[in-house]
Amino acid sequence: ADTAVAFMALVVSQIVDRINIRAGLALLVPALILGAASVIYWRMSERALAGNVLPYGILQAYSVVILLVMAALPSRYTRGSDLYWVFAWYALSKLLETFDPQIMAMGHIVSGHTLKHLAAAIAPVAVCSMLMRRALIVPGVRSD
Repeated sequence: ADTAVAFMALVVSQIVDRINIRAGLALLVPALILGAASVIYWRMSERALAGNVLPYGILQAYSVVILLVMAALPSRYTRGSDLYWVFAWYALSKLLETFDPQIMAMGHIVSGHTLKHLAAAIAPVAVCSMLMRRALIVPGVRSD
């Protein structure tokens, strides 16, 4: 569920990096509120025995699409393509979630759901690695 807030922060960070700093900063608080609201609504609907995950799912799906589009735009920093590693770990987590019963059936040691959380937890490691190793691209100056 905290994925929604993390995705909103990642989307905004990419807007700041690849589109416009002021626009990204202006969107930060509203985006975080939107992410949190989708989770709060989901939890409240669970308590009402409705379990409406649709707003959370839509927000997550749109976040992925927006990030994929932005990943194609040039970054102000080196290592901008490291964003694709975030997608790889996210996609793996979704596959593990989808095949949860089949994974559990292979030896009854660990579920796909458990592995999903491990894969999803590695995505922020990719982000941190990118942030620690990147440098500002200065036009006309080689950074290799």
